[in-house]
Amino acid sequence: MIELIQFYPAWNIPNASPFCMKLETYLKMASIPYQNGYTNDPRKMPNGKLPAIKDNGKLIVDSRLIITHLENTHGQPLDGHLSASEKATAHAFGRMIEEHLYWGMVYSRWIMPENFSRLCQDWFSVLPWPLRLFIPKKLQKNVRAQLNGAGLGRLTHEQIITLCQQDIDALADFLGDKTFFMGEQPSSIDACVHAILVGLMNVPIESEIKTHALSKTNLTAYCQRMNQRYWADKA
Repeated sequence: MIELIQFYPAWNIPNASPFCMKLETYLKMASIPYQNGYTNDPRKMPNGKLPAIKDNGKLIVDSRLIITHLENTHGQPLDGHLSASEKATAHAFGRMIEEHLYWGMVYSRWIMPENFSRLCQDWFSVLPWPLRLFIPKKLQKNVRAQLNGAGLGRLTHEQIITLCQQDIDALADFLGDKTFFMGEQPSSIDACVHAILVGLMNVPIESEIKTHALSKTNLTAYCQRMNQRYWADKA
């Protein structure tokens, strides 16, 4: 059986990492048996990140590469009904989410002062003194460097919010009144869309990005459908 290596759950959602949640949702959607192996230390992974899986003794990292591996070994039960054009559209939305909107979510959690204080209280208060002061600040410094590397961290707060709200608009406009993101059947992109929306809307982190997402009634209804279908035990 596949072992899914991911962060421990936090904030009463399946996972605070949209990449971990995406992968576990994909496994549920594809009906692939798995067991969880939780850790909060990604440094043990070859790329220093989570999630990862162990499949027949082989360690595979990066959620995108893992899904490709699963498709190669288990077939494509989710995307077989999509045309080449639809697959290209889903691919582009996935990149927008994971290479842009994700960084807006990171900014709202780690850089906005009021939210960083909440994050420290929720995630690091169990650490002994002085680690609960030192480690969050060190991680925030690393996150700030990553945001700058991604480009988003070089913008003003207002510019970041505007660009991320445009991403939310694109998701809401494309979803429209469809049941799932690409139509009336679920596809792998739904795991990605659902994970980022839950990570924005269903956590105790307030931002203009979250407020904008919550204002889109079709996005909130979409998340409810996905939760009921694949995460009924967490609903």
